[in-house]
Amino acid sequence: MEEQEQRTLIRNLFDNYPEASGGMALRCLKYDYNNFKFLFVDEETEKTYEVTLPMVMEAFPKFVKYVLDGNNRAERWIFKVFDRADIYNEDIWDAISVDALTQFTIFGEVIYG
Repeated sequence: MEEQEQRTLIRNLFDNYPEASGGMALRCLKYDYNNFKFLFVDEETEKTYEVTLPMVMEAFPKFVKYVLDGNNRAERWIFKVFDRADIYNEDIWDAISVDALTQFTIFGEVIYG
């Protein structure tokens, strides 16, 4: 995937995530869509984390590999949502999937599933 395509996909995936993050492992407290800055709270630990576009851009290809390599934690949710060919189709992603990407961006793995 080209860098600009990835940037567009990521921006589109996060378009409504702050509003949809209630009830997810990571809940969005503040967001700035224009500058792609999101502040999340981990509902379990109450720690906060800032997520920026460069962070997600770096994590995204690793996340795709993590999912497609059949990581057990990822399999719990990802294959209920995706066909392997659909991972780059933004219309297939839901709040659970974006939550997993956000977890991976912050923690380097999906820890809540």
